[in-house]
Amino acid sequence: MTEPERRNHERLSNIEHRLSFRRMESVPVAAESETQARLLDYGGGGVRFACPEHLPKNTQILIRMEFPGWQEGNETWMKTGEVEHAGRLTLIGAVMWSLASEGEPGVFETGVRFIGRITAST
Repeated sequence: MTEPERRNHERLSNIEHRLSFRRMESVPVAAESETQARLLDYGGGGVRFACPEHLPKNTQILIRMEFPGWQEGNETWMKTGEVEHAGRLTLIGAVMWSLASEGEPGVFETGVRFIGRITAST
């Protein structure tokens, strides 16, 4: 028997957007301290990504996501399809879970719930 879906937002996967993060206690620090992660899926309420470190539950992180081919204009996002355009979001998230990947040694899959948006820029 499958569990009913508990998410409030549709999840998008099969994506190749960039994501980086750093723990909130590291803010403000240079961008070099950001950890690069592979975005696995995302929705309106959060993200799931693969990264090289385990993050304890409830750790607050600053997330930077980049969306190639998109641009923000007048508080709305527009798909341009242009390679040189990259819409960027900076969000605050809380780690909900972090588990060792079954298929990739040294990699952790991490689920994060969004708790705030810092800024958006192109």
